[in-house]
Amino acid sequence: ELWLYHSLFRVEHVIEFGHHLRLQTSLSTHRQEAAGKLFFQRAGDGESQAAIHTSELALDLRWAPNEEFFQTNLTRTAIATRYPIINLRYQAGIGGLFGGQYTYHALRLEVRKRLYMSLLGFSDFSFGTGYIAGAVPFLLLDIPKADQSYLLAPDAYNLMKDLEFVSDQYIKFDLRHRFQGFFINKIPLLNKTKIRELAGVKMYYGRLRNENNPAYNPELFALPADGQGAQTTFIFGKRPYLEASVGLENIFKFLRVEYVRRLSYLDHPGVSKEGLRFSIGIGF
Repeated sequence: ELWLYHSLFRVEHVIEFGHHLRLQTSLSTHRQEAAGKLFFQRAGDGESQAAIHTSELALDLRWAPNEEFFQTNLTRTAIATRYPIINLRYQAGIGGLFGGQYTYHALRLEVRKRLYMSLLGFSDFSFGTGYIAGAVPFLLLDIPKADQSYLLAPDAYNLMKDLEFVSDQYIKFDLRHRFQGFFINKIPLLNKTKIRELAGVKMYYGRLRNENNPAYNPELFALPADGQGAQTTFIFGKRPYLEASVGLENIFKFLRVEYVRRLSYLDHPGVSKEGLRFSIGIGF
C-alpha cells in the first residue's frame, strides 16, 4: 500500500463580502513522509529522500450568487439552486520559507451548477481546470481523487486507483442526472415506493510537461512502481479517463445503489472494470 505521514500547520483567514463573495487566505507548512510501498527516489541517481517539505501561500476566491443556507446555531448548509458556484484558487510554494523545498505556482478554477429540466428532473454539473508552473515532485502535481471503497465519495473517481495518474495541467467534469422518478413513476406498484433513478459520467484528462516528467528531468523522483518494477503511476496518453454509472436512490427512504463502469485505461494493472457502490442519506 502507498502511505503518507502528514505533519501540517496552517493559519487561515476568511472574509465574506457582499453578493456572496468570499476570500480565504492561508499560510501553511507541510511535511509528507513516505511509508509502506511509497518511496521518494531520484530518477537520475537513485538517491532516496524520506520526506518532502513545502511552505505555501494560498488564496481562494469563491463567488456564489444568490446562495441560500439552512442555518443552525453552529453550522450552515448551502441549499442547491440554479445559480452557479465559482471557485478560483491560487497557490504559491515558497522555497526556503519554514524549510520549504520547492518553489511553484498553481492556479485552479472550478464551476458547479444545477440544471433543472422540468419533468425530466435535474442535473448537477461541475467543471474544473488547472495549471501548475514549476518543477515539482509527483506528489505536488495534480492527482485525481480516487476512492475504491464500496461507499460513494463526493468528487471522487470510484474505479480509479490511488495515485494512478499525475499531471500538471488538467481538465475534468462530473455530470450527474436525477430523473426524480420519471420512469419508475410510470410502473404500477413501483411508483408507490418513491424510488428515484439517476445516471452519471465523470471525465478527467491531464498532461505533463517534460519539466515535471522524471523521464526527462532526472532531478525529480521516479514515479511509483510495484515490487517487480512495473509502473503503477501513469501519465495520460491521448485519451481521458472516463467512468459512467446508473443507479437507484431513496430505496427504503435512505439507500442509494449505483453500478459503475470504467470506460478507459482498462489495461492498467490491478484495475476494476466495474463495481457496485452504496451510500446512505435522507432526501426530500
